[in-house]
Amino acid sequence: MNAINANALGYVVVTDYLEANTGKDVSDAIQSVIDSNPMKTIYFPDGTYEISDTIVIPADAAKSVSFRLSNYATIKAAANWSDKTKPMIRMGVYADGEDKEFARRILHFSFNGDMATRRGVARVVASPMKMARQDVEFNREPSKEFYGIESPGCISPYGKGAFIAMRYPTNNQPAAVGYKGTDYRTMIMGFPFEAIQDAKERDTLMRGILNFLNEKGSDN
Repeated sequence: MNAINANALGYVVVTDYLEANTGKDVSDAIQSVIDSNPMKTIYFPDGTYEISDTIVIPADAAKSVSFRLSNYATIKAAANWSDKTKPMIRMGVYADGEDKEFARRILHFSFNGDMATRRGVARVVASPMKMARQDVEFNREPSKEFYGIESPGCISPYGKGAFIAMRYPTNNQPAAVGYKGTDYRTMIMGFPFEAIQDAKERDTLMRGILNFLNEKGSDN
């Protein structure tokens, strides 16, 4: 895909704002493009883009973006990248400080990384959610009809009462985590609900989640 096609699709072409193949750090320039173009697809034409700090994709849906790279586009760590434990790109998660503590203490999940699967499939598994096993397909490509999630998250249960509700069948990593406590319940997915393409699958999954959240029992 070239820049002309990308523009026709409504993508924001990153080379309109910065140059590729310069050997210079473009971290700040890429972050500026992200922050200035919420709810858009950022397209990277052929070339190498060197960064020296983590690029952050906001978790807030109103501020988030998706990335689309051409077949010969590469985002790589610059020679002066100092902290090899830091991710190059952090997408769609609250992962620092108070947000991380809130996810663990209140929502009862922890984040284990991006790119949990290359296939857009998650499977309901046996759990306190009490749903029959089913596969749910979600969109992983930029689209005018459905939200495209290019980097599904891998999440894990955290604390007593937390459990795995869905897994990615390609690698068995957790795709959704629930919490069943005496005070409240939660359900967190590693991919956006609005990315599910089939209406019947959306309805069935939403019905199961709502039944779980509203279920009356001796432990509620």
